[in-house]
Amino acid sequence: MDEKNKKHRFLKEDGSIAWKKLVIRTLIAFVSIFLIFILYDKIISSNVKTSDVAQRLYNSLGFFGVSLFVYLCDTFIVPLTPDIMFPLVSSNWNIFEITIFMGGASYLGGISAYWLGHLLSLIKVVNRYSNKIMKDHKVFIHNKGAWGVAISGLTPIPFSTICWTAGILKVEFKDVVLACLVRFLRMILYYYLFKAGVEIVNFL
Repeated sequence: MDEKNKKHRFLKEDGSIAWKKLVIRTLIAFVSIFLIFILYDKIISSNVKTSDVAQRLYNSLGFFGVSLFVYLCDTFIVPLTPDIMFPLVSSNWNIFEITIFMGGASYLGGISAYWLGHLLSLIKVVNRYSNKIMKDHKVFIHNKGAWGVAISGLTPIPFSTICWTAGILKVEFKDVVLACLVRFLRMILYYYLFKAGVEIVNFL
């Protein structure tokens, strides 16, 4: 792995977590999302309140659309995160809707990712390819097991990638089922965080 790629890894080669990078990138991610949100709310659309934007999103996508987006993000290895939905839906959805629809979709996405990894690991060429591009993740899961899935479920460590890895390494399914439950907790925590952020933005 070259130095450029190492700088953006949350996992070290020995499978341990680069906590300093993880915390810094988490803070940067939150600040970036809020800055973009403020830019839209105060500059691009100064006459439209955040609640109006959320209402438009709901009218366009509804519970099913948002849930589908979250599910796909957490099932497939893509450069997207369900977090980008929070600044919009947190001002319009209540905690139960967030937990049931976003939390449930994320949970099912993790389970689906596990089985995709499990099934694709049966193909030798895929297994060899994963050894190259998922080396750090495999060491991480070897060391942490299902706890690694739980940790990724609460942090910016790519959740879908870790779930795929758990499937490839055939971590006990019942343990993964329990570990993925942290996605409900994550949605609850992020809901209150972004809810507070929306209130601040509207106050400004």
